[in-house]
Amino acid sequence: MDGPIRLLRPFLWGYFFLVLVLPGALVLWVTLTHFSPQVLNDKLYFSAFMNSLGIASSTALLATLVGGTCAVLVAKFKLPGQKLWKLLLTLPIFFVPYQFALAWSGLLPPGKPSLLFFSPWGVVFVLTGSFYPVALWFSLVALGHLPPEEEESALLVAPPLRVFLKITLPRTGPYVLSAALIIFLLAFSEIGVPTYLGVRVLPGEILTRFAAFYDIPGALNAAFPLVLLGLGLFALEARLLGQGLCFQQRMSERGLCLPPGKFKLPFLFFLGFVVFLFLLLPFGSLIRKALHLNKHALALALRHGGPSLLRSLVYALLGAYLAGLWSLITIYLLKHKRRPFSLVTLLNFFLPPVVLAVGLIYLWKNVSLVYGSAMLLVLGLLARFTFFPYQILASAYAYLDPAAEEAALLCGADPLKILRKILYPQLRRWFYLGTMLFFVFSMNELGLSTMLYPPGGEPLVVKLYTLSVNNPVGVSASLALMNSLGTLALATLLYGKQRGD
Repeated sequence: MDGPIRLLRPFLWGYFFLVLVLPGALVLWVTLTHFSPQVLNDKLYFSAFMNSLGIASSTALLATLVGGTCAVLVAKFKLPGQKLWKLLLTLPIFFVPYQFALAWSGLLPPGKPSLLFFSPWGVVFVLTGSFYPVALWFSLVALGHLPPEEEESALLVAPPLRVFLKITLPRTGPYVLSAALIIFLLAFSEIGVPTYLGVRVLPGEILTRFAAFYDIPGALNAAFPLVLLGLGLFALEARLLGQGLCFQQRMSERGLCLPPGKFKLPFLFFLGFVVFLFLLLPFGSLIRKALHLNKHALALALRHGGPSLLRSLVYALLGAYLAGLWSLITIYLLKHKRRPFSLVTLLNFFLPPVVLAVGLIYLWKNVSLVYGSAMLLVLGLLARFTFFPYQILASAYAYLDPAAEEAALLCGADPLKILRKILYPQLRRWFYLGTMLFFVFSMNELGLSTMLYPPGGEPLVVKLYTLSVNNPVGVSASLALMNSLGTLALATLLYGKQRGD
């Protein structure tokens, strides 16, 4: 009876060890055993580390406040257009942070505004606008996951505001902390925005050591503080696994719902201001710059951007479906041993991408089939972002009623048929949600892509990063729009499948 399903086990374990375990383990071993304290005496290196730490901390704080506030206003107050607000507030996650810096650099007048923008504060501003949707959706999930009976019972003896402060907010703590940790990691690992704004950061220093001298041990040595920080964040997030990253299948619309009263207009103004500041204004700036292209510049943008966009879509979609398929098979076959796999995927996600990329190069540099091909970049995306589909499917599987699966087993059904006919239909929407998140983050991943793309096979995000220096702003704006619209179109398709449309 187990014959057909056994054919999937080599895929399960091969993916687990080659994609997830070996790169992370190699990075940890080489970094921790070959560390030289001399690197800490370099003042420029120390300055870059402090810049990264300050930028990441400020971004995590501001993005969590903005995203969490927007989530509370949308979910807990009776404001008009709630679905529209969710859509507009989510859209910045589909855009590369680098293009926000590109857009805002052309909006600010010369003088003090430009000087302030081309500084660590400008990096914080851009990254806050790019990553606050992470806090928005973690907070929305938290507010929807809260059992409405708790809030309704408390409303019988306490006013709504007190219920919100004493019941609602404390229960959302693990979700909000998870969002803040992920935003901190994304901001700490960002290369494109600090480079464009002229701010030295630690990932940029590692990339320089690798790209300029191809010094793999030196790059890993420079990455030692990043690895330690990633391990610390991993240890903290591992305690929250199953709480802050838990998705249930249905969000209840019951529970606490506050009337906005006289604050209705200020609340709507705040939401509108966030949308205008982080979506309409920069996106409109890119459109305006792209429309001013002459025929020669437009042809240049299309010639350079078209093939790169196609490659980006192929890399991201291939990785997304492989990660989703592996997650589905693993959860079904090893349903009682999910946590070790969750921790491994979590560790790779919390390893900075430039460090993970150096580890992958170190691992595969003598295998010609992988090294120097697109396979290396896909392996990097799988190692970094498998966490999303796996965790989403694992948490959704925990809420399934096992009766149908048990009945099929009692009737002697083949396990592979149970996987296809019973389990997958119930997890279908979560499968596509996980693949959509993998796809979006893969399309915008600059750190891995810059170091792992094959010769002549760069994705569009790398093309945007390299061409924006020596080409007209309109060309860069067109490339940025191509990447964003391509990401949004494919993500919409995956979302439609997730909804069952």
